[in-house]
Amino acid sequence: MSNIAIKSTAGGSGTVTLEAPATNTDRVLVLPDSAGTMALQGGAGVGKVLQAAFVSQDTSITTSANMTYSNSLPLISQGAQILSQSFTPLKADSNLFFFFNTYGTASTVANIIYALFEDSACISAIAPRFTFTGESGWGTVIARHKAAGSTNTRTYSVRFGGQPGNNPVCTVNNYPRYLGVPQTTLMILEIAG
Repeated sequence: MSNIAIKSTAGGSGTVTLEAPATNTDRVLVLPDSAGTMALQGGAGVGKVLQAAFVSQDTSITTSANMTYSNSLPLISQGAQILSQSFTPLKADSNLFFFFNTYGTASTVANIIYALFEDSACISAIAPRFTFTGESGWGTVIARHKAAGSTNTRTYSVRFGGQPGNNPVCTVNNYPRYLGVPQTTLMILEIAG
């Protein structure tokens, strides 16, 4: 059995330090619930995964709709929705990390716009250039971080569309089709801040 040492500061500031033995075994410290305030310092709990949400789909989606391709953000009314996920953060001061990937094709050489939305606000967008047509396609990834800000429920969605002017027909999840393996996924991680 291991012991935990308790050391107080020389100045008597009321700070107590707990030092665990140098082993790799997890330990649980149970503190009594009593009057007063207890503060944990040194990053206790910071970086811990609070929750994860994962949505995937393998349905082929085709659109000829365009999305903003300029210095302005795409709008929720543009393009076609690929997938969505409702999410309620557990803590307002946590950090949210988003990882989206898909595989798509275009009917002509053009930029295809992919946008991540929080409710109706675009929070991330990319526009890879499709330099081939037909069966040749591109894997696309969006990685994004933002503060949760509140514990209100919100919906995250990803939409896609073509570059105005080139007007391509855009498709996701069409080729190659690896049966049983989702081609489009969105993962949301909530990490303690």
